[in-house]
Amino acid sequence: MIGGMASSTLLTLIVIPVIYDLVKGWGLPRESAADPRQAKSSDLRLHGGRTAAE
Repeated sequence: MIGGMASSTLLTLIVIPVIYDLVKGWGLPRESAADPRQAKSSDLRLHGGRTAAE
């Protein structure tokens, strides 16, 4: 009975979070913050031909 309580505590507090972190890292690769496909605010044109920076 004591061994079961100790093993369930170790599983809950240590093993399960470690497995979660390992599996979480297997996901799709993240895109970089400087995505070349995203338009800059100066490239965006507002109605009337002005840029967003003006």
